[in-house]
Amino acid sequence: MTTATFSGTRDLGLARRRTMTDRVLKVLCTLATMIGVAFLAWIPATLFWKGFAGLNV
Repeated sequence: MTTATFSGTRDLGLARRRTMTDRVLKVLCTLATMIGVAFLAWIPATLFWKGFAGLNV
């Protein structure tokens, strides 16, 4: 019986796909983080823009 071996091109294709997936997910995560930080920065910016009277408490 022979043992199964993976060809080099198959491993290379898998590595490229994983690398590309990793890069895409890093970009998407960074974008989501930037949007979240922008919304969180918007809260004190609105507070300073309208002043404490804008809180309606």
